[in-house]
Amino acid sequence: MEVTSADHQTLTGLATLLLIARVRHIYGMYQHHGNGSVRFRQAGVMGTTISIIAMALWVIYLFVTVNL
Repeated sequence: MEVTSADHQTLTGLATLLLIARVRHIYGMYQHHGNGSVRFRQAGVMGTTISIIAMALWVIYLFVTVNL
């Protein structure tokens, strides 16, 4: 996405969301095995999914607008 001149701050924000979501998922897995709540795991999965979908749609948008 950086090659297509994507906005650096937005890209950094999405990467940060992905990193935080992955950490929350790991922490949620640890809690789940200790008979705890699965909230952190669910939040991690949702954050990961949202960030990946947002980046995929952004790449498609940049491909269509920059290459046409």
